[in-house]
Amino acid sequence: MAKFFLLILILLSCNGCIKTFHTSGYIFEEDELAALHKAKNKNDLETILGTPTSTSMFGQETWYYITTRKEKTAFLEPKIIEQNIIEISFNPNNSINRVARYTEKNANPLSLVEEYTVSKGTESNTVQKFFYNAGRFRDNKQEEQQRPRSGF
Repeated sequence: MAKFFLLILILLSCNGCIKTFHTSGYIFEEDELAALHKAKNKNDLETILGTPTSTSMFGQETWYYITTRKEKTAFLEPKIIEQNIIEISFNPNNSINRVARYTEKNANPLSLVEEYTVSKGTESNTVQKFFYNAGRFRDNKQEEQQRPRSGF
């Protein structure tokens, strides 16, 4: 009987180690990419691919269609296993200027800086602490006299 419970415990603990996959963003097919060359303006492009995942905030108008596929095992951080970005830039007359495709191989890894900037003038000195605490203490006897009596 103990072996049976041990077997069940092992099977349940192995269940947490199953890899899960999550795909987000625009999922496109290769035939849709081939049809991009037929598109001449924004309306044609929107008919083929739909609305973009993201658009440019400055400079020449650009649409981005982004797909990301991640793999996650148990409690570990998700790992990107596939990423595709289609960048479509437009001329001022709304005709397509350029179509580019990027994958995770084109990505530039960034290293985060652990430093931070200390803003001066926010720390309080001894005099400020004294005046802050001066009004916080009151005589509790006065509060008890002002309370209405319940009769008990």
